[in-house]
Amino acid sequence: RGVIEQLESRGQGDFSLDEDRSAIHLPATRSFPENTEVEAMLTFTSDEPGGLVRGVAATGQAVTLRQHHSFIQLPGPGFETRIADPRVGVNGPTLYDYATPIDQDMRVRLTARHRIERTDPEAERSPAVEPIVYYVDPGTPEPVRSALVEGASWWNQAFEAAGFVDAFQVRVLPEGVDPQDIRYNMIHWTHRRTRGYSYG
Repeated sequence: RGVIEQLESRGQGDFSLDEDRSAIHLPATRSFPENTEVEAMLTFTSDEPGGLVRGVAATGQAVTLRQHHSFIQLPGPGFETRIADPRVGVNGPTLYDYATPIDQDMRVRLTARHRIERTDPEAERSPAVEPIVYYVDPGTPEPVRSALVEGASWWNQAFEAAGFVDAFQVRVLPEGVDPQDIRYNMIHWTHRRTRGYSYG
């Protein structure tokens, strides 16, 4: 649901988009070979905002936020999507299928998935044609960064058991590479004021 609907459903007022105070946020808009990232700065206004909005917005009558959109090239032929299963515990993207019948949920939740193939399909153990590589955010402070690299690398044991040799690798993102470039699988560092568990 959109921002306006979310605010209204929580009793925070009848807001509308102020087009004169909304625009593309160019500093966070980028294009890469396989994806384009667009960030919009949106301002919503209301004459009678709810108490929560008045408590956090500068004036209460206007709420400005950024909304990020990712346009990603689909994978090549032979790659099938996988519908998310809550028993798996893997977060993936949600897309909206506008051809869905009116009485059904348009949301389609997918599981993150990689294409992995053996260089020798007949061998019991074989290197991958292209290993799966995850990159750790270089802004992650030590000793957390080293722990992330080591801990995430444990996934390689599962791939080894499945017959893939060195098919899962973890590295620190090289300098000059943008973490929003979809060609790089990322493990992001997000600062929070409380301790918590990893997400993703």
